[in-house]
Amino acid sequence: MLRNYSPPDEPPDDELPPNGGDGGSTDGGSGEASRPHVPASLLGQALVAWTRICLRFPAAVVLAAVISAVAAGAWSAQSLGYKVSRIDLLDPKSDYNKLWIDYIKEFGEDDDAVIVVEGPSRDRVIQVLSELSQEVARDGVLFRSVLHEVDLSKIRGKGLHYLSPSDLAEIDRFIEQSQPIIEGGWSHLKVATMVGGLAGRMVAGSLSPPGDEPSAGGIQEPPLASLERYSESLLAGLEGSRRAADAGSSGYVSPWPSMPESLSTLRDLSSEHLLAKEGRLGFVMLRLAKSKDGFAGASAATDELRRLIKLVGSHHADVTIGLTGLPVMEDDEMRTSQQSMIWASGLSLIAVIVVIIAGFGGVRHALMANGVLIVGMAWAFAWATASVGHLNILSVTFTGTMIGVGIDYGPYYIRRYLEMRRRGLG
Repeated sequence: MLRNYSPPDEPPDDELPPNGGDGGSTDGGSGEASRPHVPASLLGQALVAWTRICLRFPAAVVLAAVISAVAAGAWSAQSLGYKVSRIDLLDPKSDYNKLWIDYIKEFGEDDDAVIVVEGPSRDRVIQVLSELSQEVARDGVLFRSVLHEVDLSKIRGKGLHYLSPSDLAEIDRFIEQSQPIIEGGWSHLKVATMVGGLAGRMVAGSLSPPGDEPSAGGIQEPPLASLERYSESLLAGLEGSRRAADAGSSGYVSPWPSMPESLSTLRDLSSEHLLAKEGRLGFVMLRLAKSKDGFAGASAATDELRRLIKLVGSHHADVTIGLTGLPVMEDDEMRTSQQSMIWASGLSLIAVIVVIIAGFGGVRHALMANGVLIVGMAWAFAWATASVGHLNILSVTFTGTMIGVGIDYGPYYIRRYLEMRRRGLG
């Protein structure tokens, strides 16, 4: 009965070798075959010596392994960082990477997050845009460079940059003609002086030869048109009361040449919101604060921004508010990658346990192999923390790869252990 007994998780005796499992050789000789083979290499001898220490003090070795694994895991969780920037994947000494780093130093690498507001009318969209921008601008730590409207009135100070050369020549000529008035010659504004000057220009123009017209860049207003405009201005001034009574009339006609059409357009410029689709679609652009280490990125800013969007959206049921932009998409990508890594690591560990159970026919050895694997993973993470200090974006598969590759050694030890137990050496 005792001869046919096999320990749990071990194959039955019908799989024993022909020597009956007594450790002797098949030729009936001495017990040389039962003695373990000692490797000749230094590494092999060191492993044999370490194995003998583990067999002599099993409890102390297991306790030390568990304590060191827990300490290594805690240290790695606190100190091991992740660099998710794509720059960290390139050689920092390469020319194109140096150019990219210089560009980032000059212009920055942050992209805009965009809040999109869609409503039934322009007024409703502008109302929500203003409320959203006020809520976001209150937090100067997570958000910056908030933009929901453009103040175009400041462009008026650069109005001359938008004029054509002919308009600039006309303005220059008008300033030259008005220079005596600017210097204090108010007599030039008298009616007789101005009418006489226009009459003199008309006579001079009628006496000049046909080929003596000014060039295209210096085209002047005809004296007759200037005289007509000046006459209308005088008439408006003399009959101001009657003209003011007319509907839609201001009662004033300027005696001076009219402003160029481009300057008239700039005069109407004011603050403009970022709108599209005839005002039914609006945008708020802003920058998000990012964490330097880890997968977090702009997670804190993104979560707070989504909370503010939900808060404002609850007050405007007829308006749809969304969030987009490269920082937001990158943050969602990092979160998805982190969750996928956790799920993949857990499923890999469970699959390895199932495979070992199916191969050895028991749970005990499977749990032992995976326990050793977890201890080894904790040591590996600690070594990465001490030697490098961080992992990059490609290291999301680090844990899954370690589980798939590191478990290979566990079955070897288990199989060898069971074989030695059958031979009576365990």
